[in-house]
Amino acid sequence: MVGVVTAIETVPDLHVPDHADVQYSSITIYVAPQHNAGLSWETAATVLPYIVAGLTCLLVVLLAAQLLRQRQFGIVSGVALLTVGALSIVSGAAVPAMRTHAAALVVESLGLPTSGDQASTWVVPQNFSVEFSDWPVILLGLLTVLGGWLILRARQLRLDLEGTI
Repeated sequence: MVGVVTAIETVPDLHVPDHADVQYSSITIYVAPQHNAGLSWETAATVLPYIVAGLTCLLVVLLAAQLLRQRQFGIVSGVALLTVGALSIVSGAAVPAMRTHAAALVVESLGLPTSGDQASTWVVPQNFSVEFSDWPVILLGLLTVLGGWLILRARQLRLDLEGTI
């Protein structure tokens, strides 16, 4: 499924003032998988959040095991938190960009007109904007990176204090 915008030639019967002008309407194009040029991008955009969630769950289980064994968090825990946090940030920004790119590939592969010079009705794929980013995932990633940095910093402080009285 790819969402694109197309111009319409007739104005629907909407009770709008005379000075109002309706020029654009949203459409959704469904493309069979064997003809979908953007399928790999759409699949990657769908799978990436699940990979991040799986790695995060695995990390939580490993951290819980360390707590149950009453072991200190080491460098591996800090680096793992930093890695999962960075992957979350990348995922939050990359997934909407991947979906936008997939839509552009589908419009291109179907040979749909993309400007008014080519036809009276044309398709304009949505451009990526920072507004489309998944901000809750990005903020959770930032908090996870902060947690990893705090673990590494606390480990360094503990190592510095071990020799003092």
